[in-house]
Amino acid sequence: MKPRYLLCDLDQTVYPASSGLLASIARRMTRFVSDFLQVGPEEATVTRRELSARYGTTVLGLLERHGLGDPAGYMAYVHDLDVSSFLEPDPELRAALLSLPCPAAILTNSPAEHARRVLDRLAIADCFEHIFDIRFNNYRGKPELSAYKRVLEVIGMAAEEVLFVDDRPDYLLPFRNLGGRVVLCAENGGRGGEDMHPVSDAIEGLPSIASTASIASVASLKELPALLASWGGR
Repeated sequence: MKPRYLLCDLDQTVYPASSGLLASIARRMTRFVSDFLQVGPEEATVTRRELSARYGTTVLGLLERHGLGDPAGYMAYVHDLDVSSFLEPDPELRAALLSLPCPAAILTNSPAEHARRVLDRLAIADCFEHIFDIRFNNYRGKPELSAYKRVLEVIGMAAEEVLFVDDRPDYLLPFRNLGGRVVLCAENGGRGGEDMHPVSDAIEGLPSIASTASIASVASLKELPALLASWGGR
């Protein structure tokens, strides 16, 4: 069955990892963690990546483990970047998205204002009818099941009718476990970049990286129309 709806991640999915945007955001995350916990940069980097792996996002880890009282301030700080320094309008991406036979929405662990800046810069904002951001589920974003379930309620679709595209396998697998279809979007053919790390089997509740082998993949969203066409009537 062809998907009736597309859920699409934002960072390193609608734009390539090689842009450097997410790497710059990650550096600001590390700086925030360093200042907030009063630790050195190396310890802050290790802590940030561990929180991201364990809680799905650094901000949720800071909230639940370290008593962060101002998540909005954290989000504003780490995304305080001029996206035009990293991204250019992408007519080919726009054409690919407009050619898809179903509506689409963004599902991101970034704040909506960052998502809008990125989509506006790429000139693809009108290709998406919703932005479901980190605040949508009270800072419990991907890979929390409640985030996916709330999105499905809003769009009025069963998981089986929806295709979800993301650059992180640990965000894709929970949605697949709900019955949805998933595609990995990875510029370099797998996870990479400053903020990337393999999912550990030792992290309770998160899937093993070994279970991602059967996930279809594209190097760019521009390849998505061809991939869907290759599925035929499935």
